[in-house]
Amino acid sequence: MKNYIWVVIVALLALVAILFYRQQASNNELLGGRDSMGDVMDEMMGDEGDEAGESMMGDEVMDEVLDEVVGVDEEMQEHMSAGQYIDYSSEALVAAQTDGKKPVLFFWAAWCPFCRAANEDFEKHSSQIPANVVILKVNYDKEQELKQRYGITYQHTFVQVDAQGNVITKWAGGGIEELVENVK
Repeated sequence: MKNYIWVVIVALLALVAILFYRQQASNNELLGGRDSMGDVMDEMMGDEGDEAGESMMGDEVMDEVLDEVVGVDEEMQEHMSAGQYIDYSSEALVAAQTDGKKPVLFFWAAWCPFCRAANEDFEKHSSQIPANVVILKVNYDKEQELKQRYGITYQHTFVQVDAQGNVITKWAGGGIEELVENVK
């Protein structure tokens, strides 16, 4: 029995070593054979960088570095930084509207199994929420005024609103996939 345990431990160590080696190879491939991200940045900055340029890169330079290293374009960068999934408050809604974000009201109830599943999906996959989207989790049982304003008759309903609070689109049910499909 002890030999079996040692065999399992050795096999696991070998697996970890293989995974580590693959990760290192992948990182080297992403850096284009360069030793480090610093080498890529030095290459992008050139030799004539002044002290301010060396200590702080501008957005344009960082965008170039991202494009160079991993082929990230502007559209991909927008989706790389996640949107938000937060509890509703009138202040949070106004902040989203004035920041040029796309607010989506998610009318949910703790007792609703579909709402709980959607809530779990948003929390687990929050990195997939588009960068310009803010999902505001509205308590279906407490926010009667909002339900009336947007004609909400059942929980697990989503309403995207504009900066003035007007409905852009409305749908029932779903999680991350449906959010991405329905947001305009």
